[in-house]
Amino acid sequence: MASRPPNRVSKPKKGGGNYKKSKGGPAYKVAFESGDAGVFITCDMGREGKCAGEILDIFTEYYEKSLGKQNLSGATGQNIESEDDNEDDSDAGDDIEAQIRKEVEGLKPKASKPRLFQKVTANMPCMVFYRVDKSIDPVKLVHDICEEAKANPEERKTRWIKRMTPITQIRKVLSVDLAAFAKEVLEPYFHGDAGPKKFAIRPAVRNNNSFNRDDIIKTVAAAVGPGHKVDLKNPDYTILVEIAQVGISLPRAACA
Repeated sequence: MASRPPNRVSKPKKGGGNYKKSKGGPAYKVAFESGDAGVFITCDMGREGKCAGEILDIFTEYYEKSLGKQNLSGATGQNIESEDDNEDDSDAGDDIEAQIRKEVEGLKPKASKPRLFQKVTANMPCMVFYRVDKSIDPVKLVHDICEEAKANPEERKTRWIKRMTPITQIRKVLSVDLAAFAKEVLEPYFHGDAGPKKFAIRPAVRNNNSFNRDDIIKTVAAAVGPGHKVDLKNPDYTILVEIAQVGISLPRAACA
């Protein structure tokens, strides 16, 4: 008579089956927050991960280029400081109390550097969003990338990226007053003393049924104010309105 196979007890999965192992540790999601600035990037379906890695490399490259001479002067300053520190170390070599204080300072945890670019979970196919640090202008960042690509068409640096849309500010749809929000973002460009401007409005609505395209155009046009003219072919500023899921964002008026 054949014997029964021994009962096998499977080990429980970590986190109730929701645990996902990765090189950087357990996976976690970063959500949109009101006030965020960054860049929306579109790509082919199923290529979101490759697109995210590609755009991060490009953002980092152009950010370092934008620093330019500041990086060189900063590096020189660090070298000078390190030489001064060496002199202080030699002078304080016999000072036991100073040496102890220095060791204690070295044991204190150092403040982590802020992330210049952080991927935000969009939960939308063909769409990636990167939040940028407040020291970075997303419009200038994207503009510099596009200008260099236009000037050097033979140097193709992207494979998965389809389109980049700079976002000056994000608000949650459930609590936003679109008219007030649009006026806040557009005021520096249309409510000053620079004279009349030509503009175009291009809204995009994704996974949201609360906003009508025509209503968006009318509301944003009213926020632009009188004295300016609509010109869809040759505008001075193109106003991009991106509405996705439960968030709304208005890129700062970008030069056409």
